[in-house]
Amino acid sequence: MADALKQWYVQGLQALVSANEVGKKGAEEGTYQSKNEEVAKLAKSSADMQERHAQKISALLQKAGSAPNGRENPAMTGISKTINHMVDHADEQVKDAAMIAGGQLALHYYIAAYGSLASDAKHIGDDDTASQIKQMADEVKAQDEKYTACAENLVNEQAAA
Repeated sequence: MADALKQWYVQGLQALVSANEVGKKGAEEGTYQSKNEEVAKLAKSSADMQERHAQKISALLQKAGSAPNGRENPAMTGISKTINHMVDHADEQVKDAAMIAGGQLALHYYIAAYGSLASDAKHIGDDDTASQIKQMADEVKAQDEKYTACAENLVNEQAAA
């Protein structure tokens, strides 16, 4: 049973490598596409966060005796396509609001993935790794709160005007 869980955990880390590549690319695009400086800053900080997380995840994979497998993460690819569709089809006055909503959609994927992987790491007896993954989840939650504040205090107000 423990071997199956460890294998599942490693596959989850491998999926996050691909997810971070897709997410970072999307966040970088948001940095350049946004007309709102605050939204652009949030997108940039998300891209930077994903870069840091990618490095941590690679280290965790190595610690687990594995490496990235180069496979596409279909969940994050689908989320990315959905976000692109949302932004591309939004009226000009609400594009930044669509980018915020899309960013949060991606962030919620990471919250779920990191939470699951932290639990898996704990159950295979790696409390240190579980703690590191929980820290990444906490960072993503804090980023999500920044997106919410930006949407509520700036972008949605501008879109409604």
